Amino acid sequence: MINENRKRGFQTDNPLCRNCPMVVENTLHVLRECPLARVVWKTILEQKDWMGFVNTELISRPAEGRPWSITFGVAVWYIYEKG
Repeated sequence: MINENRKRGFQTDNPLCRNCPMVVENTLHVLRECPLARVVWKTILEQKDWMGFVNTELISRPAEGRPWSITFGVAVWYIYEKG
């Protein structure tokens, strides 16, 4: 669960990202904006796809040569494990 929701549910006092201590940890931050997530996505996506990825919906971006649902799932799991 992200810290923004945990704070709303009184499970924490701190809504901030533990990797980015001045930024509220919301879904978009965890999945795309956090420096850790950016490293993961930049590794997975080709350079030409990076700007399109940051300017579109996360779920609709295809990965060349492999199913997006699997790529997305593995990337999210990795971000969760490392974050």
